[in-house]
Amino acid sequence: MSLQIRRKKDGTLASNYWYADYQVDGKRHIVPLGIEIAGRIPISLKKAGSKKFERSRGDAQAEHDRLLAESRKKGATLKILERIVDIRTEGESRSLTVGKLADAWSTLSRRRKPSVSYLAYGRGTLGAFVTHLERHHKGTKTLSEVTMTHIKEFMDSQDKLGITSRTWNAKRTILKAAFCHLDPSGDVCRRLSGTLPERDEDTVHRQPFSKEEIDAILDAAKDDDLLRPLIVTALSTAMRRGDCARLTWNDVDMNAKFIRVKSTKTQEIVEIPIMHLLYTELETAAKRNRSHGPRDYVFPEAAAIYKRNADGLNLRLRHALVKAGFVDQKVVDREDKAKKAGLRLPVLPPAQLRERGLNGIEALKITGPKREHMRAIFLAYLDGATFPKIHEKLGVGQGTASAHLNQLEKHIGAAVVRRRLSVLPEKIRGTLHSSHAKGERLKRGSLRGWHAFRTTFITLALSAGMPMELVQRITGHTTVSVVMKHYFRPNRDHFRQALQAAMPQLLTASDAKGQG
Repeated sequence: MSLQIRRKKDGTLASNYWYADYQVDGKRHIVPLGIEIAGRIPISLKKAGSKKFERSRGDAQAEHDRLLAESRKKGATLKILERIVDIRTEGESRSLTVGKLADAWSTLSRRRKPSVSYLAYGRGTLGAFVTHLERHHKGTKTLSEVTMTHIKEFMDSQDKLGITSRTWNAKRTILKAAFCHLDPSGDVCRRLSGTLPERDEDTVHRQPFSKEEIDAILDAAKDDDLLRPLIVTALSTAMRRGDCARLTWNDVDMNAKFIRVKSTKTQEIVEIPIMHLLYTELETAAKRNRSHGPRDYVFPEAAAIYKRNADGLNLRLRHALVKAGFVDQKVVDREDKAKKAGLRLPVLPPAQLRERGLNGIEALKITGPKREHMRAIFLAYLDGATFPKIHEKLGVGQGTASAHLNQLEKHIGAAVVRRRLSVLPEKIRGTLHSSHAKGERLKRGSLRGWHAFRTTFITLALSAGMPMELVQRITGHTTVSVVMKHYFRPNRDHFRQALQAAMPQLLTASDAKGQG
């Protein structure tokens, strides 16, 4: 609790009025007091100023104390009102019928708007739980009657379906969130964590890129003016794919060489120094769009693709990673098989494939409606859409879409369908996905993609000795455990370099006499 004087960077007053700086219930408030600063101002408020200044300080302090007392009184009144609302709401929640559980959970107040897929998954889980109750516990009608025995029976039934630990934890989280918000004093909320703790997951960690691998990726993307700046941004800032694509000039301070942006996932404000390579890309982006305003996107083409279909950026990155030497073993096996059978089709660069494909569609002897269908399918597929997405967007059957693209492939003599074949790089540096021989996951975890750039930044920063507090300030992580568990993935070279930098030279210097 104190008084403040607002100053500019050059030391002059930014405001001629006193400000109050105080906290109520852990929340900080900085408000103008409407009392003008008078007289000679001392260098520090810890020192005395002129008589006029001290009189204005006294008036400001009195107003500060009055405002603080009033705020505390309002805070206490608000707490009482909130408790009354909580008691009423709790009573309503406990009488909520289990049949309305999914609807009530869907409409809970949240800090961020949940995605459509998350709501669908949650409603599916809660719907399955309600079905379980209706089959095995018909007498259970309201939330207050649900016990941990019911929850445990349901989770055991899910176990029998062969779900993974990851899926089991996700379903448990949905149930816990629903009951702890809708029936906080009930048996489930009080006992779930102790009775059904989370299970250990077979987590797939993104692998950081080495310096050699980063050079190879940048070289593979050097001619792609859309992809290259995004890769440099991700590597230089540890920002997620969407935050890189939707970066605005309002977030970029080119003079101070800093980026200050709110993370779309955590809503945390992150501050990141702009390093030389990124500064060069930002300068190029600014020259390319000289008429940009403060809220315009830095990379407008990438922002448009992300809005239309975010998977399009994944596909574009995948092409660069394959060119840089990252493939899956099944691709290698498929290439060998195709070579032997003589079925290999050339793979064209995206722009060339688009041009040849559209020309090929025009040249095909097909009806007008079929031509329009094929064109729409081809363009959606090039933008990264999968066959299910094409079915959802265009209403075309997946088999029909595949047949159209296969017909186009034969006509233009080049690969169109992504699952067919891809050109192997000269040097294979690693795999794109993890392998799950036991079949524990339907989708193989991605080892190298957009998020791997985030892992690379954090690993290199911590290995180089950057304090954890600064890394968290850049990445927006609130807990050290998340950083250490999911993002700090040093290899042996990282360990060796960090050890040599930290340990005395006596222990780390090579001994020529003792070698050989």
